[in-house]
Amino acid sequence: MLRGINYSQKCWRGFTPRWSSTPLSGEGARLYEGRWNPKGMEALYLAENFSTAYKEYQNELPDHPCLILSYQVCIDGIVDFCNEEVRERANISLRTMYCEWKYIFLVEKKDPPTWEIVRNLYDDGVAGIRVPSTRDIGGVNIVLWRWNDHPSRVVTYSDPRRDLPKDQSSFE
Repeated sequence: MLRGINYSQKCWRGFTPRWSSTPLSGEGARLYEGRWNPKGMEALYLAENFSTAYKEYQNELPDHPCLILSYQVCIDGIVDFCNEEVRERANISLRTMYCEWKYIFLVEKKDPPTWEIVRNLYDDGVAGIRVPSTRDIGGVNIVLWRWNDHPSRVVTYSDPRRDLPKDQSSFE
């Protein structure tokens, strides 16, 4: 079992403005899966810097409007796969982390190897992972499966002027 670190940092997330009333939701990832979450598993994908958040978003939804929001993350139980020693202990290669997960899932009709990693970590109680971005060289992403469910796993977002809508009615 891998031990997670205590992670405390400002992060960023790019998402469709339509969902701006639920900035702490992992529902989109649950509905449509991702590199680090199989369909049915909520996940909150964040980036350690603004430009990485933007590049990750534009990869999935190029030319779509993008809202980028800052978050404060204070979470115990993050496995840092940016750390080579941690990857070696987990027997996870960069090749596996950068696999063509969509091709494997959609064309080969198999679960990508990243999902097996996720399932094992989730079953061990890990809150999330820190991983290199596949869209921004040098960028880092944080993927959370557990947040705001325990005092040691807190994620908040910044909206000091209360500009975000309270519900979906403004998009109907």
